[in-house]
Amino acid sequence: MSTSIRNAMKRDNDELYTPKILVDVIMPFVENYVNKYYANWSLGKPTFRIWCPFDKENSEFVIALKEKFKRGVEIIHSHISESDGDFFEKIETIGHADLVLSNPPFSRKLDIIKTLNNYNITWCLCMNLESLNYQVMGNYFADHPISLIIPDKKISFDGHCSSFNTSYFCSPDFLADDYNPTVKFVHCEHNNQGKYFVPSRMYESK
Repeated sequence: MSTSIRNAMKRDNDELYTPKILVDVIMPFVENYVNKYYANWSLGKPTFRIWCPFDKENSEFVIALKEKFKRGVEIIHSHISESDGDFFEKIETIGHADLVLSNPPFSRKLDIIKTLNNYNITWCLCMNLESLNYQVMGNYFADHPISLIIPDKKISFDGHCSSFNTSYFCSPDFLADDYNPTVKFVHCEHNNQGKYFVPSRMYESK
């Protein structure tokens, strides 16, 4: 097994599995992006390819994508627990991806974003909004703008009150045709805590 990303994961919250309510937030935007891609595409490419690089088959991202797109969209998933699932190695061999959608390890998020930008891959990553407090993030985003999709609630991953807001950091072109950075706030029905708590199905295979 490759260890280049796993050895660098150094926090207890490096691998939090995204609950369905947070995936539901992003799916309308993914559908819009896929439809926009097909509407503007003139080279006759047969399929749109989405890669979920930190996900297993029972990831809420993978489940939602397969339920939404029955044809014309290829869903690829990989995970660091798999022999060929190291992101930084797999990106060199996986071939073209039209969109990367996932929840990256917390401690490697900027390295992952830089790599995706270097490969010119459009991305949408579920991340702690407090990442913007880090100077290194601001330094990079000043030269490489992003768009944000921000839920109006702090969504829980474990059923207890969350101390942070989890939002979607995106390539500007994910939301805007003109590549201008965009900020959108979206409503969530609840915080996914207490009696409303529904954990990600990825925990079943941990």
